[in-house]
Amino acid sequence: MSEESVLEKIRQRIGEREAPIAYDENEAPDRFWKPDPCDEVVPKGFLSDLVFYTRGREVPTLYSVWTGLSAISTMIKREAWFKWADKKLFTNLYVILVGPAGIVKKGEALGIERDLVTGARSHIHDDQMKMMKELLLITDKTTLEGILEDMTPSQKRTKDFTLKDQMGKAIVSASGREAVYNRTAEALIMAPELGVMFSTEQYNRNFVQTMLALYDQNEYRWKTIKRGAPILLSSLHTNFVGATVPEGILENLPKGVVGDGFLSRATMVVQAGSARMFPEPRIVPGAPSINELRRRLAWIGENVLGEFTWEKKAWEFYEEWYYHHRCDLNDDPYYAGAKGRKDIHLIKLAMLIRASRYIPDGNTIRLEDVEDADRILTRTYFEMAPVLRMIRAGETFYDNKCQTVERVIKAHSPITRRELQQKWHVPVYDLNTALAYLLRTGMIRAKTNGSYNRFPSREGAETYEWVARRGKVAERTSSIEEDAGSKNHRGVPKGRKPTEVGAAPRYSKRKRSPRSQA
Repeated sequence: MSEESVLEKIRQRIGEREAPIAYDENEAPDRFWKPDPCDEVVPKGFLSDLVFYTRGREVPTLYSVWTGLSAISTMIKREAWFKWADKKLFTNLYVILVGPAGIVKKGEALGIERDLVTGARSHIHDDQMKMMKELLLITDKTTLEGILEDMTPSQKRTKDFTLKDQMGKAIVSASGREAVYNRTAEALIMAPELGVMFSTEQYNRNFVQTMLALYDQNEYRWKTIKRGAPILLSSLHTNFVGATVPEGILENLPKGVVGDGFLSRATMVVQAGSARMFPEPRIVPGAPSINELRRRLAWIGENVLGEFTWEKKAWEFYEEWYYHHRCDLNDDPYYAGAKGRKDIHLIKLAMLIRASRYIPDGNTIRLEDVEDADRILTRTYFEMAPVLRMIRAGETFYDNKCQTVERVIKAHSPITRRELQQKWHVPVYDLNTALAYLLRTGMIRAKTNGSYNRFPSREGAETYEWVARRGKVAERTSSIEEDAGSKNHRGVPKGRKPTEVGAAPRYSKRKRSPRSQA
């Protein structure tokens, strides 16, 4: 009996559970909150329910989306995967929340995820599944040895046990033996202060290299002087969530973190501010409670089992997307390191989004899942561009790059992109990142063919208009919403190819690969 057959027996044992129905925040009796610029990327399901719950808090939408994805991955663990040649691609994520202290509530976002994953297991009905979903949460360890010690399977409370079917009989595996669930090294590592965990001293002790191994590998061997004999961490599924301020990236993270590939595996979720201000958190009328969110997360953990596969249309979308992604890496050397594994992130997010939709036995990745994953990644990479540039340059990007572009636009508004490049000779990479930052903060507006854009393009005729004084963010104009009907689903005017840094292109047909032709 194959592993898939064993999971099918477990699914039959659990039986049919009524699937939750996603909340509709438009039906809330009191919509007192301000909208968030990233609301447009939230897919319907558990992630939209979580965002609805946080409407009465100063947690940005993008933080809720990524901590929600991390919570789903932590709950699914190794019980669901995507076949990757002769290996398996699991859903584990490394996420770093980046934002100014006290403004974007990074700690509150982490606290909500912690409450979700620690409380969801109690809502699992099947005793056998409850043991499979035991959570190892590591929050108070700042040393490599402490983290690895906690991840050792022998440290877990539960023991290895024989899997049984709905009749109470032992499930027999393909080898003819009873199927046994062995303790694993799966874990969620949380670092509210990233700089403490990723200090220079830790880096010199192979901390980052070990974190890379825990992300990529199925097992990891480590040895301490105290223990002597090497210890095997088997069946890894490591999720990591950390938080830091933008300045902490330069002050606390060693430069080697970038070169070692950590930032290509970890997704930096950057938010400069929050659209909402509340003296104290507010309960949102009509929104799910934290306990209801735990119950829904438990339902996902019980029902998302086995291998994910592509729907034909989803595969065709991904194939075209991948060609453009590879070209983008060649054309955009400044960000190639951080975007090098964007294709892997896209597949992982597509799996997690599919899992979040409350669909029983929904392990087929559909077109809408990969499109939603693309939207989330597009917005996330767009928001992180200034911080990535800051890391590369080793300096405060805004003061050294954005200030120049800001000064020119303010003095010569309105001004076209062509004039910015020809008269002031601003390098294209600096220009794109500076414009993206100024648009995001509301200091300028960008207009092409009569339509206001949310992202900068590379069209020379695009016009930039100054709308705010330094330090005073302008209100978002209603014209952006008025033009929404003339834009495609990524917020880009129809008929124009968005080639700006961080934005997803509209995909043109290319020559099919041998696989698709077959």
